[in-house]
Amino acid sequence: MNSAVKSAVRVLDLLEFFSVSEDPMGVSELSRLMLIPKSSMQALLGTLVARGYLERVPGGYQLSTQQKEQGWVGGALARLRKVADPVMADLVAKTGESVFLSVLAPNHEMKFIAKAISHNLVRYDAPLSNTRPAYRVSSGVCWLAALPEPDLEAYLASVTFERSTSRTVGTVKALQALIEKTREQGWLEMYDTNVDGAFGVSALIRDESRQPVAALTLAGPTHRLPRGAKSLHHLVEEAAGDLSERIALPQRRAA
Repeated sequence: MNSAVKSAVRVLDLLEFFSVSEDPMGVSELSRLMLIPKSSMQALLGTLVARGYLERVPGGYQLSTQQKEQGWVGGALARLRKVADPVMADLVAKTGESVFLSVLAPNHEMKFIAKAISHNLVRYDAPLSNTRPAYRVSSGVCWLAALPEPDLEAYLASVTFERSTSRTVGTVKALQALIEKTREQGWLEMYDTNVDGAFGVSALIRDESRQPVAALTLAGPTHRLPRGAKSLHHLVEEAAGDLSERIALPQRRAA
């Protein structure tokens, strides 16, 4: 990838992040997520502010008021945020558990972009600002399973495992087994691997070319998982498929 194309990709990736972020993001956070040196990130943000795409606010940067009012087009990810809320709310109503949308950042951490929280008194919740390594969570493993083989091989050759619970994936062999399982069934369930006492069931939302746009995750207390384990993944897959169809509609109409 030449430098001009790489710079364009960086700009688009940044605008995608800002288009779905509810909170301002600072230079350090963006530098870590995007794997861009702080000095380069600062210069890029300054350019986007000067051109009116972003604005500086307490806590960092956000999409400018003008862009929010006009509606940043933002590709499939921005389209997803516009149609996801009712589907996520319906999944919460059907399962009684919380629902999250997340994306894989260039540093291979999963970043939340939206959530719909369970009404149960005992439930799973987490700030949208939280990130977690892809290997620790079902959403991340689903995304790793969709990577092109060269990208996946590079990731497996460089990943460093850090345990947060006794069930955290700790070896490349164990991660490869989960990736193969995900590819075979199209979804993945994991529990107590990132936080003790919490489970996640995930499936990918894809664009018309079958590329991942976001991961949809149903999350809740582990003690409630056995009661509905056999049916939960069907509901998650159904909702992910529904959202994949919804974000593909504008492209089909344009064609």
